[in-house]
Amino acid sequence: MRWVRWTSGLLWIGSWFLMFLEVFHWHHMTTTLRFDPTPPPGVPGRGHPGGPLIAAWVCAIAAPLVFLAATACHRWSVRRR
Repeated sequence: MRWVRWTSGLLWIGSWFLMFLEVFHWHHMTTTLRFDPTPPPGVPGRGHPGGPLIAAWVCAIAAPLVFLAATACHRWSVRRR
């Protein structure tokens, strides 16, 4: 259980930092965490989110939920003893 909490906690921090970079540094997403399909100047066509961006978005949602669930299970088992 400790491994799940540490891993999900690190993924939570890392994915939210990556979302910060996507929004404010690379400008691939808007501040509402929606993909911005506007291409850079000189690039034809419209952009689409790739696998790494989708994975980062899913991780930013799933990691906090896993961390909170693992912490709740741990605290419940400690109280039960």
